[in-house]
Amino acid sequence: MNSLSLEKHIDILNDFMNKTSQYAMKEPQPGGYYKAIWMRDASYILKDQFISGYTFDVIDDLIHIWSNQINDIQDKKIIFGRGSPITKFTPMRCNPNLINKFKGALPTTIYENFLEIYASNPDIDSTALMIYVTSWIISRIYEYINLDRNDNIYPLYFSKKKDFDLELEFSKLVSFFIPKMLDAIQYLYMRDIDSDSLLEQESNEDWMDTALRKGKIVYSQGCWLLALKNFNILLKYLNIDDTALYIDKLANNVINAVEKHMWSEQKTCFIDNNIGSYSNTNCEKIMTQDSLLYLFALINDNFPNLSNCEINKDNGDINYCSTIFHNKSSLERYNRMLDTLKEEIWKHKFPMIIEKPLQKTGPWPLKPNYYHNYTFWPWITGIELMTRLRFRRLNECDYLISTLFLDEFSKENLLYEWINPITNKGNGAYPFRTGISSLRLVIYDVFRILRNNNRNKTNISTK
Repeated sequence: MNSLSLEKHIDILNDFMNKTSQYAMKEPQPGGYYKAIWMRDASYILKDQFISGYTFDVIDDLIHIWSNQINDIQDKKIIFGRGSPITKFTPMRCNPNLINKFKGALPTTIYENFLEIYASNPDIDSTALMIYVTSWIISRIYEYINLDRNDNIYPLYFSKKKDFDLELEFSKLVSFFIPKMLDAIQYLYMRDIDSDSLLEQESNEDWMDTALRKGKIVYSQGCWLLALKNFNILLKYLNIDDTALYIDKLANNVINAVEKHMWSEQKTCFIDNNIGSYSNTNCEKIMTQDSLLYLFALINDNFPNLSNCEINKDNGDINYCSTIFHNKSSLERYNRMLDTLKEEIWKHKFPMIIEKPLQKTGPWPLKPNYYHNYTFWPWITGIELMTRLRFRRLNECDYLISTLFLDEFSKENLLYEWINPITNKGNGAYPFRTGISSLRLVIYDVFRILRNNNRNKTNISTK
């Protein structure tokens, strides 16, 4: 199936983009009853805003976020532990020793008067995803300044200008962000307690903050890999070669470790190595939708520069990047995982975030089909769609796009934080801008594929 199968969705995807464009113009808060900045949510929202052309607002927000990085001198108090069984789910104030231990990390949440670390330690994904999106955005600005601007995507990036000279200010941005991201990389590197190149976490130190996941989590390794690969691209652009070589080595070590230690041949999927998680639930080997972030991270998300990937000249599809494969069997392994997750989590019309309901959650006991317990989340389904696009699983993308965007009731549900698969009703925050931005990023990817398809058709017709 070629990219032509996506063309029939142009109208409904354009309609979704037009109806949600208002959410790309606001502060990087998730929306609804969320009245602060969550790092992981902001990573998707800011990327959407940047591609939508709000370059300078995004720069201001990134500066604000990184100005709240944890360091020795804090002008805001830091609260931790609200989501941790170690503290009995009791919020506590960080003392100087803990602040020193957390130095370099970003908090879970930036409130007006204080910072919060939700669990016992800063979330791996909050810090890693912000490294990723910051590196990605600064790399795109570098390309705009230094590379060919004839690509028609650039006017989209930089269309809403204000009195700000990108070329003049770029060196200041680099001087501000690079040291902070290096400190953040160092913090995350220290989370590899046993030196096996896999980061460890305590319970609830990721986006699924009631699932009590503890140990080596595939999703968290994917976030770490995204940070390393995109930071490495930026360092190479800036000719910081020695550091880039070190970061590249870390990224390769992560891939090697995930492939060696986290693949389950029995489950045909990458599986979390849990330590004490899901206690007494018989869910120690549960499959999760967010493990797809590891596959997503393997292919450079170098939008719109596709120099690391080949384009199929017959239909404009993105071919597999040869550099992502651990060995000759890797491509087969990744496709088997995509097959498995489709078979096991595509239930009740939508993909579920976990294979089967959890029997134990915390700090809130959650019945099945509520919040993180066996529900559908638009934001992580956006990651699944982008991953399947990158692996050219276009039949599945066609099905998901049709299911999500064609039905009026489903389209309205996409504006909610999560959906109960039994009642098919949206729940949680509304409008939930994290999910909206994730799906908008999917649509940008679809448009990119179709644009490349049209370009190749033009090139062929002129020969």
